[in-house]
Amino acid sequence: MARLTKVVLFSMVILAGSFSAAQAHKLFAAAYGEGGKLEGEASFSTGDPCKECQIKVLDAAKKEIGQAVTNDEGTFSMAMPKGEFPWVVKVDGGGGHKAECQVTKEDAGVLPDTTGEVKEAASAKPETATQAAVGVSKEDLDRLLSKQLGPLKSQVKKLVRSSEAVTVKDVVGGLGWIIGLLGIGAYFYSRRQDKA
Repeated sequence: MARLTKVVLFSMVILAGSFSAAQAHKLFAAAYGEGGKLEGEASFSTGDPCKECQIKVLDAAKKEIGQAVTNDEGTFSMAMPKGEFPWVVKVDGGGGHKAECQVTKEDAGVLPDTTGEVKEAASAKPETATQAAVGVSKEDLDRLLSKQLGPLKSQVKKLVRSSEAVTVKDVVGGLGWIIGLLGIGAYFYSRRQDKA
């Protein structure tokens, strides 16, 4: 019985260690349209940016319509690709770390025109109510909103990442369940030994 207990405990330690190591390098990706460009971010579950990661954008027919490389902050920006929605943004972080996200027409902030090209939704009407009311051009408004909303987008992404990350509480709770189940098994095993 003591040997069985040692083997089970050793196996649990190995499994717990490998699970947390695998989760420590989970890769996340996000992409969205901003000011006529497709921008995005790639980072690991630890919050570290995915530096110099290869980015590929595929259209609905799985045809490659764009490429980019992330910078030292894990972000990328490219000209708005042309292709049928939804797009899939694939991130290759090297070492087997891959992630992808989907970009819909709404995420990209574009509307298809009659020629199949894409254009910014806001540019469909050059004279907007905001421009007429306050005298701010669309470009200035885009720049101001991008500057103000950038940190908010980053904070939301970090919040999503942290909610998906495995915490010490999760690991301890899982180990508690395993030890509890082993205890129940040991109880029934010992009762069977007593009857024999």
